[in-house]
Amino acid sequence: MLAAVVYSLTMDEDVVSSVQSLRLSAKPNFYGYSTLGVDALEEAILSNTEYRLIHKS
Repeated sequence: MLAAVVYSLTMDEDVVSSVQSLRLSAKPNFYGYSTLGVDALEEAILSNTEYRLIHKS
C-alpha cells in the first residue's frame, strides 16, 4: 500500500485513491497512521532527559 502512494507521488499521479486505501489498511494510533506498531514507535521517541543529553550545549 505504501509503495503505491510513493509511486503515485513520484510519478505525479492522483494519490487520493492510494492514500485512502492505505488509511483503510493501516490502523491509526496516538502518533497518526502507521504500519509500525506502537512498541516500535515508543522506542524511537526520546525522553526529555535523552533529548537534553544529545543537545547539550
